[in-house]
Amino acid sequence: MIRITGELAPNTKEDVPMFADPQTVTVNSVAKTLPAISRGENQSIYRASDEAWTLRISKNIANQRERLLVEVVQLKDAVTAQALGLAQQDITSKVQLIIDHPRSNVGFSDTELKNQVQALCDWLSASSYAATLKVLGQET
Repeated sequence: MIRITGELAPNTKEDVPMFADPQTVTVNSVAKTLPAISRGENQSIYRASDEAWTLRISKNIANQRERLLVEVVQLKDAVTAQALGLAQQDITSKVQLIIDHPRSNVGFSDTELKNQVQALCDWLSASSYAATLKVLGQET
């Protein structure tokens, strides 16, 4: 199970709220501290000192829509078979939550969007993550 915790930091710019630095991602009951490595108006990136875990939070506003992204990336070494023998290379996996809605919440309140996120997270985590395991097993 991955759990992300952290507080919103006081605004560094008048209209750009950012999460506090650092953020914490809990993986299988082990907390990973992720200090900010990049912070901008549209994106913040937090990464563990060993670079094994990254949290990216971003926004994109275009064509009368807002697209908000929360992404957790895991990086690890893997040994792969190559033509000339074994080779070690970095591999990654990503899990993303994307919230896409009309710009300025036209027709959808923050509470309605939060409820939609909660419904998805609850469905994925119900019955010991049964739906998540089915998705990973490529069920549709």
